[in-house]
Amino acid sequence: MKEESFGSYAKELKKDISEYVDLKVEHTKLLAYEKIAKLISASTSYLLIGLFSFFAFLFLSFTVAFYLGNITGSTAMGFGIVTIIYVVILLAILIFRKKYFENGMTNKIIGVLMEEDNDEDEEK
Repeated sequence: MKEESFGSYAKELKKDISEYVDLKVEHTKLLAYEKIAKLISASTSYLLIGLFSFFAFLFLSFTVAFYLGNITGSTAMGFGIVTIIYVVILLAILIFRKKYFENGMTNKIIGVLMEEDNDEDEEK
């Protein structure tokens, strides 16, 4: 049997550590790509849902405005009432945006980013 010196063990250990670090960096990159892809996918779907909801809401608003215009006898009055309703809704959103909207969106984004980390912790 050939005895191996400490130097050869050190070289082999250095090579193994180097490979491990390279694999760990590659793994981290892949996790980052996956998280970015999830965020883009979720953002795209929310954008499409928002876009179609906007148009549905827009046409519903026209319908309500014309209906109120028929009731009041003035189309301008119907559109004015709908505008007042939207201004009240806008003010409510501006007042409560931190509590209900910004914190919720931040938590959702953090949840998507941390989802993979929780899965990895459970596997270990």
